[in-house]
Amino acid sequence: MTVAPTSASARASLTRPEAEIEGQKCRILLEQMLAVDVSRLTSWIGVLDDREMEALDDALRLYHGLI
Repeated sequence: MTVAPTSASARASLTRPEAEIEGQKCRILLEQMLAVDVSRLTSWIGVLDDREMEALDDALRLYHGLI
């Protein structure tokens, strides 16, 4: 599974989409994406809403040079 850390204090960037996790706004740090074995994931944090998922999709396309 591919995961990316989040930060409440990271600077805004086109490749750092904003999300709200457990009621706190944060940025998804796509430049720090990594693959992990699913068995290492121990807790559920939440899901992105449609707007957040669209922003994440756009940022991933930009990050990978697809747009």
